[in-house]
Amino acid sequence: MLEVPPHLRPAVDDEALAARRWKMRGGDWQQFLAAYCASFLAIFTFIL
Repeated sequence: MLEVPPHLRPAVDDEALAARRWKMRGGDWQQFLAAYCASFLAIFTFIL
């Protein structure tokens, strides 16, 4: 079997943590979409 060299292991672990951190569930998507729409409306009304 192939093993990951020791100098590459932290990068693999960081990528796994980042993937878990950014994995969104249903409620997370709704909150993200609401915040995105609110910021878009705020910027749009500021420009007008």
